[in-house]
Amino acid sequence: MLVVWILNERNTEPLHAGSFRASNSKSAAQENKMAAQ
Repeated sequence: MLVVWILNERNTEPLHAGSFRASNSKSAAQENKMAAQ
């Protein structure tokens, strides 16, 4: 998921802001689940 986050981090265009927040929160939730296990 870190790779996806880095790729999204590079997309700083306003049109990508919404999708970046959505994908970032999704990946963060997945990382939290993996860390909890």
